[in-house]
Order: sequence, then C-alpha cells, then structure tokens
Amino acid sequence: MRAVAASVGFGVDRRASDHSHTVMRHSDGTKLIIGVATSGHWVFSSNAGWQGSVVDLLQWRLGLSVGDAIKRLRSRQVLSVGIPEFGERPKPQSREGNALQAKTEWESAQRTGRSVFLENERGLTEETLTCPRFAGTFRVDGRSNAVFPYTSHAGLVGVERRNRPAKEGEASFKAYTRGALPGLWHSGNMPEDSRLVFVESPIDAMSHYEMSPPELRQVTRYVAIRRGCLGEDVSAAMREMPEGATVISACDRDRAGDAYTVLLRELSDGLGLPFSVEAPNDPAKDWNEALQAAKASWWRRLAPARFHP
Repeated sequence: MRAVAASVGFGVDRRASDHSHTVMRHSDGTKLIIGVATSGHWVFSSNAGWQGSVVDLLQWRLGLSVGDAIKRLRSRQVLSVGIPEFGERPKPQSREGNALQAKTEWESAQRTGRSVFLENERGLTEETLTCPRFAGTFRVDGRSNAVFPYTSHAGLVGVERRNRPAKEGEASFKAYTRGALPGLWHSGNMPEDSRLVFVESPIDAMSHYEMSPPELRQVTRYVAIRRGCLGEDVSAAMREMPEGATVISACDRDRAGDAYTVLLRELSDGLGLPFSVEAPNDPAKDWNEALQAAKASWWRRLAPARFHP
C-alpha cells in the first residue's frame, strides 16, 4: 500500500506516523492514513473523503477501472519506486477497535493553541491552552470541535470530540470514535514532575491546572481516563513518573468517580507510590464546574467596584 501511494506522488510524514499507521502527504495537500482494518487488510483513508483498498487508491488517483488497477498491480509497475522503506511488511492481522478511523479523525483536525469552545464555553484561558503542559494535546476540526487523542500501549486508539450543545438546553456535544477501544489522554510531561493527577476528561485536567498555584502547575502531570481503559495502561502511566512521585485521584464527585478512586488507590499501592485524593469544592461535580463557578463568583465581586465606583 505504501509503495503504491509513493508511486502516485505521496511521501511519508514521519512525524505524524506511528508504529501502527503510516501518514503520507501529497504536494496538492491530500493526506493519506494507511493502516489495518478490523478485517485484517491494509486500507487507507484520506482527508479528501476517499478510503478503501489499494485498488480504490489507484482508481481515485489515476482514474483507472477496477480491471486496469488490478493489471497495474499484477505488473508490479507501481512497486518500482526503488525505495527500501517500502519493502514487504508482515501480513496484517485483524484488530479490535477502530484505530484507523481514530487516526483519520486526529489527522484531519488542525494543530492549534486556541479553541472557541474551550475558551468561551468552558472558561479556559489562552495561557492554559498554549502552555507547554497542554500544547499539542488537542486539536480543532472543521466543525470547531475540540479533539482529544486517547492512547493505549498499542498507540492511538480513539479520539474524543467536544463542543457546545447543538440547541440551547441540551447537553454539550460529546462523541468518541465509533467502535474504538477506550484509552488514556495524556498531558505533556516534564522532567521535574512529582505529581500525577488522574481526572475524567482533558477539560477537567486543564481546569484543575488553572485552579492550582503556580508552584504545583510546574510539577503536575495529568492523565484522563475513560471507562473500560486497561489497568495495565494506567499502571504504565504511574511507572513512567520520576521516583518519589505522588499519585492523585481528582475524579468527579459521584459514584463513578469514587470507583475510579478505588481503582487508582489499588494500582498505586501495588506500585508502592504515595496516594492522595483531591476533590472539587462542593457542590461542583467536576473541576470545570468548579472553575466556572469560581470565575463567576470573581466577576460578581468585581462588578460593583467596576461599574459603581
């Protein structure tokens, strides 16, 4: 598949590729993501809306019929690019989840440090979104959704898209890659990190960061968990911390959050790591609610001084 793509003008984007997917770009701006479908076959998807097998790729890029595309493949004409990196790869195996779709959704979103939804609807500041802790941990797609990547030991497994509700009064838009396995979202890592805070969403991580004093922001790493994520991935995140680090559960104030706290305590105890719990101020259910309530209170206190001198 990669050799065929190279023969029609695509080059590998090594920065965007991982061990499960190859991202390739064309000079016309088209992007391909090549990976293994759940059926166990090599397939591609693109930012132009095309997807399918290697035959579909030739039909799309060269305008060939199915028969002519197959003849071209059998003649090995497209495999004459002469680049060692496009040699034979092991026969793919069927896979659980929908990692290829997740990779497509992630690569289709734009790198940015700003989000109208996160700033206007969730009260997060530009300084938070662009700081080293969160730079590159989210993107924005063509519908202005904030897009967050979730990974496991196998790499990217799914993306979560968040946005304002479609209609007033409805819940905020929230969607995870269809058919994808659950994973973990990670903030940026710093060598001096001494605190690992687990929350239930990237937005809560950013909110907790804003509500923390500067000296704790500098040493706090964040992980957002999803229901069904593997305990081995959670343990791996704990083991990656510098020696002596503390694990902190900052999950939601509800039954599900309590269950996560029990799990995190068991895993951290098993690794011999210090453990503590941090909860948003009552009655806030999560850290973003607490952040927005704190900012609303600040504005109410400020209003008389600003408008009634």
